[in-house]
Amino acid sequence: MKKLHLFVVLFSLAMAGCGNGQQAATPEQPAQVVPPAPIKDHEYSMKDGMEYGYERAVSADEANQGTAVSSLIMVKYAGKKGDDYQAYIKDGSVFAVFQCSNPCEFIKVMTYLSGEHVKTERMRATEGTVGWSIMADAINGKLHPFVGEKNGRKFNVWFDEKNGPQQLWIDAKAGKTGT
Repeated sequence: MKKLHLFVVLFSLAMAGCGNGQQAATPEQPAQVVPPAPIKDHEYSMKDGMEYGYERAVSADEANQGTAVSSLIMVKYAGKKGDDYQAYIKDGSVFAVFQCSNPCEFIKVMTYLSGEHVKTERMRATEGTVGWSIMADAINGKLHPFVGEKNGRKFNVWFDEKNGPQQLWIDAKAGKTGT
Protein backbone atom coordinates (compact mmCIF):
# COMPACT_ATOMS: atom_id res chain seq x y z
CA MET A 1 0.00 0.00 0.00
CA LYS A 2 2.87 2.32 0.81
CA LYS A 3 4.38 1.66 -2.65
CA LEU A 4 1.05 2.47 -4.32
CA HIS A 5 0.78 5.76 -2.40
CA LEU A 6 4.38 6.65 -3.35
CA PHE A 7 3.60 5.80 -7.00
CA VAL A 8 0.51 8.07 -6.98
CA VAL A 9 2.52 10.95 -5.49
CA LEU A 10 5.37 10.51 -8.00
CA PHE A 11 2.90 10.17 -10.87
CA SER A 12 1.13 13.36 -9.78
CA LEU A 13 4.42 15.25 -9.61
CA ALA A 14 5.46 13.95 -13.04
CA MET A 15 2.13 14.96 -14.58
CA ALA A 16 2.45 18.44 -13.14
CA GLY A 17 5.44 18.90 -15.45
CA CYS A 18 3.45 17.90 -18.56
CA GLY A 19 1.44 20.27 -20.70
CA ASN A 20 2.39 23.64 -22.10
CA GLY A 21 4.47 24.79 -19.13
CA GLN A 22 1.82 27.14 -17.77
CA GLN A 23 0.78 27.00 -14.15
CA ALA A 24 -2.86 27.18 -13.14
CA ALA A 25 -4.09 30.70 -12.52
CA THR A 26 -4.61 31.80 -8.97
CA PRO A 27 -6.52 34.84 -7.79
CA GLU A 28 -3.20 36.57 -7.07
CA GLN A 29 -1.61 35.51 -10.35
CA PRO A 30 -3.66 35.69 -13.60
CA ALA A 31 -3.12 33.11 -16.36
CA GLN A 32 -0.36 33.83 -18.85
CA VAL A 33 -1.47 34.46 -22.41
CA VAL A 34 0.56 32.55 -24.99
CA PRO A 35 0.95 34.50 -28.24
CA PRO A 36 -0.10 32.66 -31.41
CA ALA A 37 2.57 31.07 -33.57
CA PRO A 38 3.91 33.40 -36.26
CA ILE A 39 2.16 33.19 -39.61
CA LYS A 40 4.39 31.68 -42.27
CA ASP A 41 4.62 33.96 -45.31
CA HIS A 42 6.74 31.60 -47.42
CA GLU A 43 6.75 27.96 -48.49
CA TYR A 44 10.36 27.00 -47.70
CA SER A 45 11.04 25.23 -44.40
CA MET A 46 14.47 26.70 -43.73
CA LYS A 47 17.08 29.02 -45.14
CA ASP A 48 20.79 28.19 -44.99
CA GLY A 49 22.93 30.97 -46.40
CA MET A 50 21.76 31.45 -49.99
CA GLU A 51 19.94 28.11 -50.17
CA TYR A 52 16.33 27.33 -49.31
CA GLY A 53 15.16 23.98 -47.94
CA TYR A 54 11.87 22.46 -49.06
CA GLU A 55 10.25 19.37 -47.56
CA ARG A 56 8.85 16.67 -49.75
CA ALA A 57 6.36 14.05 -48.69
CA VAL A 58 7.66 10.66 -47.60
CA SER A 59 7.05 8.10 -50.34
CA ALA A 60 5.19 4.85 -49.67
CA ASP A 61 8.46 2.90 -50.11
CA GLU A 62 10.24 5.15 -47.60
CA ALA A 63 7.38 4.78 -45.12
CA ASN A 64 7.45 0.99 -45.51
CA GLN A 65 11.19 1.07 -44.74
CA GLY A 66 10.54 3.03 -41.55
CA THR A 67 11.39 6.54 -42.76
CA ALA A 68 9.21 9.04 -40.92
CA VAL A 69 10.53 12.26 -42.50
CA SER A 70 12.44 13.03 -45.66
CA SER A 71 15.54 15.15 -45.98
CA LEU A 72 15.17 18.69 -47.27
CA ILE A 73 15.63 19.55 -50.92
CA MET A 74 18.08 22.46 -50.97
CA VAL A 75 17.43 24.96 -53.75
CA LYS A 76 19.26 28.01 -55.08
CA TYR A 77 17.23 30.76 -56.72
CA ALA A 78 18.64 31.82 -60.09
CA GLY A 79 16.39 34.85 -60.37
CA LYS A 80 13.98 36.37 -62.86
CA LYS A 81 14.68 37.05 -66.52
CA GLY A 82 11.88 38.58 -68.56
CA ASP A 83 8.71 36.82 -67.39
CA ASP A 84 10.52 33.65 -66.27
CA TYR A 85 11.64 32.63 -62.79
CA GLN A 86 14.28 29.95 -62.21
CA ALA A 87 15.55 27.95 -59.26
CA TYR A 88 17.87 24.96 -59.30
CA ILE A 89 19.12 21.98 -57.36
CA LYS A 90 22.78 21.03 -57.73
CA ASP A 91 24.00 17.52 -56.94
CA GLY A 92 27.61 17.11 -58.02
CA SER A 93 27.66 17.78 -61.77
CA VAL A 94 23.88 17.36 -62.14
CA PHE A 95 21.55 20.37 -62.14
CA ALA A 96 17.75 20.16 -62.01
CA VAL A 97 16.32 23.54 -63.01
CA PHE A 98 12.73 24.66 -62.34
CA GLN A 99 11.35 27.43 -64.53
CA CYS A 100 7.95 29.09 -64.57
CA SER A 101 6.24 32.38 -65.42
CA ASN A 102 3.37 34.08 -63.62
CA PRO A 103 0.68 32.71 -63.51
CA CYS A 104 2.47 29.41 -63.01
CA GLU A 105 0.33 26.61 -64.40
CA PHE A 106 3.12 24.36 -65.68
CA ILE A 107 6.71 24.10 -64.50
CA LYS A 108 9.51 23.38 -66.94
CA VAL A 109 12.11 21.07 -65.41
CA MET A 110 15.43 21.01 -67.25
CA THR A 111 18.19 18.55 -66.40
CA TYR A 112 21.87 19.25 -67.09
CA LEU A 113 24.86 16.95 -66.66
CA SER A 114 28.27 18.63 -66.58
CA GLY A 115 26.75 21.73 -68.19
CA GLU A 116 25.12 19.80 -71.06
CA HIS A 117 21.34 19.82 -71.44
CA VAL A 118 20.05 16.26 -71.02
CA LYS A 119 16.25 16.61 -71.05
CA THR A 120 13.30 18.89 -70.46
CA GLU A 121 10.04 17.86 -68.88
CA ARG A 122 6.93 19.81 -67.96
CA MET A 123 4.72 19.19 -64.97
CA ARG A 124 1.53 20.77 -63.73
CA ALA A 125 2.15 23.25 -60.90
CA THR A 126 0.08 21.44 -58.28
CA GLU A 127 -0.28 23.19 -54.93
CA GLY A 128 1.63 21.42 -52.18
CA THR A 129 4.31 19.92 -54.43
CA VAL A 130 7.94 20.95 -54.04
CA GLY A 131 8.03 22.49 -57.53
CA TRP A 132 4.91 24.56 -56.83
CA SER A 133 6.31 25.70 -53.46
CA ILE A 134 9.60 26.82 -55.03
CA MET A 135 7.90 28.75 -57.82
CA ALA A 136 5.33 30.29 -55.44
CA ASP A 137 8.17 31.65 -53.29
CA ALA A 138 10.03 32.91 -56.37
CA ILE A 139 7.02 34.67 -57.87
CA ASN A 140 6.02 36.13 -54.49
CA GLY A 141 9.49 37.64 -53.97
CA LYS A 142 10.42 35.42 -51.01
CA LEU A 143 13.75 34.20 -52.48
CA HIS A 144 16.99 36.08 -53.10
CA PRO A 145 19.12 35.17 -56.13
CA PHE A 146 22.20 33.07 -55.49
CA VAL A 147 25.36 35.06 -56.10
CA GLY A 148 28.55 33.21 -56.97
CA GLU A 149 32.07 34.57 -57.14
CA LYS A 150 34.84 33.79 -59.60
CA ASN A 151 38.19 35.59 -59.80
CA GLY A 152 36.88 38.28 -57.46
CA ARG A 153 33.85 39.00 -59.66
CA LYS A 154 30.28 38.24 -58.62
CA PHE A 155 27.78 36.56 -60.89
CA ASN A 156 24.33 35.00 -61.13
CA VAL A 157 23.56 31.86 -63.12
CA TRP A 158 20.80 31.45 -65.69
CA PHE A 159 20.03 28.19 -67.48
CA ASP A 160 19.18 28.08 -71.17
CA GLU A 161 18.06 24.89 -72.93
CA LYS A 162 20.28 25.52 -75.95
CA ASN A 163 23.31 27.18 -74.32
CA GLY A 164 23.33 25.55 -70.90
CA PRO A 165 24.24 27.42 -67.71
CA GLN A 166 25.27 31.02 -68.31
CA GLN A 167 27.23 33.16 -65.88
CA LEU A 168 25.77 36.64 -65.75
CA TRP A 169 28.39 38.95 -64.31
CA ILE A 170 27.14 41.50 -61.81
CA ASP A 171 28.45 44.98 -62.52
CA ALA A 172 29.13 46.26 -59.01
CA LYS A 173 29.07 49.91 -60.13
CA ALA A 174 25.74 49.85 -61.92
CA GLY A 175 24.14 46.89 -60.10
CA LYS A 176 23.39 45.27 -63.46
CA THR A 177 24.14 41.87 -64.92
CA GLY A 178 25.65 41.00 -68.25
CA THR A 179 27.27 38.09 -70.06
